[in-house]
Amino acid sequence: MSAHILKCLRCKKEFSTDHFLDLVCAFCLEEKPQLSSEEKSAMNIWDSVDSFYPIYQKMKNREWVWFKNMNCKYIDLRIDMRDGGCILHDRSGNRISFEQLAWQYSSEEPDPIE
Repeated sequence: MSAHILKCLRCKKEFSTDHFLDLVCAFCLEEKPQLSSEEKSAMNIWDSVDSFYPIYQKMKNREWVWFKNMNCKYIDLRIDMRDGGCILHDRSGNRISFEQLAWQYSSEEPDPIE
């Protein structure tokens, strides 16, 4: 395969790749930036399904409850069985991060702004 020159969607620099599916340069991937759900969606970057397991364990142990995070009463978890990548959506179909799923309302916190 011959290398192709593409523009990184994250830092906008040109980089060389053998795959048209690469949308982010190696520097941005090494840096492991905290991407928003919107950025991940735009760049087609999937999360690791391993990130779901700790939240699932909290739910099983009743440490995470849906009524403290109403947007996540129902979620869609799409898993790529080839590599363990996954995408998470809330009940409205919006892509969310595992941090957003793990969040729990408490009386000490202000109501989240929507």
